[in-house]
Amino acid sequence: MVKISERAAKANKGPRIRAKDCSDVVDYRKRRPLFSLIHVRKSHCITDCEIADKAHFAEMLRKLSDFTWQELYNTQSHGLGCEPIDHLNVTIPNHLSKETKFIAFRFSGKKAMVGHRVEDVFHILWFDRKFNVYDHG
Repeated sequence: MVKISERAAKANKGPRIRAKDCSDVVDYRKRRPLFSLIHVRKSHCITDCEIADKAHFAEMLRKLSDFTWQELYNTQSHGLGCEPIDHLNVTIPNHLSKETKFIAFRFSGKKAMVGHRVEDVFHILWFDRKFNVYDHG
């Protein structure tokens, strides 16, 4: 049964729905990745990439979207998989903690997009086209 908040109805803001049971736990490893460009650093933005790299980036997002996070973590890092980044050569944005775990996906040859994951969203922060965001082994 859906309960409607009287306050919301009176304010003509529409009904508010309260969930009966929110105990379902989501396993984000089994979900496909979503991608966010909201926090991309201006110093390493996609707009500075070559046209071919931009096209490869779009193709890579499409390919990565076919897999779950668990499948991507189990794939080779130089293919469609990701690799953990232990040390960055750039400053971490203020909105992130020092404990944030960073990962990289290749998007054009060895060029990588580097960011962090929150639930099923990969927040891209840097497009490492000049190989200076982290040490590429």
